[in-house]
Amino acid sequence: MTTKKTSPTISYRYFLLVIASITVTAVVCFGIVQHLIRQSANNPQLFLSQEIAGKLSQGEPPQKKWFGPGKKVDLNLDSRLFYIIYNDQFQITTTSAFLNDQPLDLPQGVLETAQAKGLNAITWQPAPGVREAIAVRPYKSASQSGYIVVGQSLDRFEELIHDIGVYILIGWLVIGGGMLATLYAMSHKKGGQ
Repeated sequence: MTTKKTSPTISYRYFLLVIASITVTAVVCFGIVQHLIRQSANNPQLFLSQEIAGKLSQGEPPQKKWFGPGKKVDLNLDSRLFYIIYNDQFQITTTSAFLNDQPLDLPQGVLETAQAKGLNAITWQPAPGVREAIAVRPYKSASQSGYIVVGQSLDRFEELIHDIGVYILIGWLVIGGGMLATLYAMSHKKGGQ
């Protein structure tokens, strides 16, 4: 009785096909996870900006209790939520956001886009290495109008994305290495028969 031997070239072709499939799957999974984590970075400021814009639109004056502790948030060092309130002339009326002890001013186009769309949720980089997820909403009442900006640092979200990327890479290497070792062992076992 003769047994049909599998050509090592065919086995390696299957290996490359499976590795390519695993690679595509890993890249797609990482892309989906990265997108979901980045989108979740917007959630607190989306909710808080909506709530505060509603209160300001009802004519309530800004109150520090809306924002938690009334301390300055140094964007170089702090990942807490921050706020900036603008009047309708694009001037800051109150803020908790500072960079190098200076209040931060958004480009006017960011506020104008919020006025046109009702919301502008973007990534803002006011300085190198300082990346913030911000939500900007317009508000208007009989006595006041302007814009509320709420944001937070992306540092911890970007660290999480990096860590997940490392885990996916390790998983890819383990699976690929295991498959290669199995294929190598099988081809040498068949060759020794």
